[in-house]
Amino acid sequence: MKCLFVIVPLVLLFYISDLQNSLVTLYHIVNNTEVLSTTERGTTFNVRNIFPLIKTTSKDFIQKGREYYRHPKINCVNNNINILSIVKSSAKNERLRLAIRNTWGKHSSNVSNRLVFSLGRTNDTAVQQRIEKEAEMYKDILQSNFIDNYLNLTIKTERGIHWVSQYCAGARFVLFVDDDVIVNFKVLEKFLFSLPSAETQNLFTGYVSAHSRPYRDGSKFGISVKEYPLTFYPPYVSGPVVLTTGKVMQMFDKEIPKMKRFVFEDVFLGMVAEKLHIKLSQKYNGLFDHMGWNVKNLPCFLTSHQAYTKITGEIYEQMYNMHANGVCKQAKPFLPKL
Repeated sequence: MKCLFVIVPLVLLFYISDLQNSLVTLYHIVNNTEVLSTTERGTTFNVRNIFPLIKTTSKDFIQKGREYYRHPKINCVNNNINILSIVKSSAKNERLRLAIRNTWGKHSSNVSNRLVFSLGRTNDTAVQQRIEKEAEMYKDILQSNFIDNYLNLTIKTERGIHWVSQYCAGARFVLFVDDDVIVNFKVLEKFLFSLPSAETQNLFTGYVSAHSRPYRDGSKFGISVKEYPLTFYPPYVSGPVVLTTGKVMQMFDKEIPKMKRFVFEDVFLGMVAEKLHIKLSQKYNGLFDHMGWNVKNLPCFLTSHQAYTKITGEIYEQMYNMHANGVCKQAKPFLPKL
């Protein structure tokens, strides 16, 4: 019995010690809403104190000169913009941009909504010339002065946020979305306009990931312990889709210059949100078809992320139109009551 009394405290001490040396994600009930927040325990690195340890990637191929090479010809100042859609597009994806304009982009290019494609520079002269013609024709291209590649996605996101903050901060809602994402704009409008005003104050949502661990395998999505020593990432909105407001983007724009750049843009924005004390909720995760190819419920979801990277403009349009008049069943519980 004496041995038992000795063993139990030792086990408890070991368990408590293990908790004290791990970054845990706690769930709090705030106004009946499940909210995620990270909490430091013991000697664990605090997310707010880790920024000096995060190394700016050596592969940020930033060019000297102007921040923006080309602006979209959109007047945000004298117009009441309900939804501003910023599509993060690869410079070479001309056909996908056209497909977006021909599908959900039609709804985001009217009097009260605006559509902008955010991309970087390219060393391919022919591609750059086509972009310049495209920009002149559609007047919706925001081209920033950095080389457009995967490793510079964080820069592309930063430039988009800065542009919104400087030129279109009055936008009621802002949608950041990848160019391989299909958006059900009608459902998006219904969802956003049905949100209680309290939820729009610091709106920063999408498919919220929690308890995500860094990959340590040297892959495209991997990162070393030296670059990021924590066991878990902070809660973050998974990259393809972010829903927010112009006001929140102003807050982000002021905070980002104080921080070192992190290679994964969605995790980086999660760090910024953490620093700004913006709580991320998984309440609306069901509205986002996060996994990709299954589009049978597309009319029910806000977005469907097409992870198939070789998708063409023609396939994009076919997938968008395939279920334009579909019936919502599986996703019905997630839809807002209107």
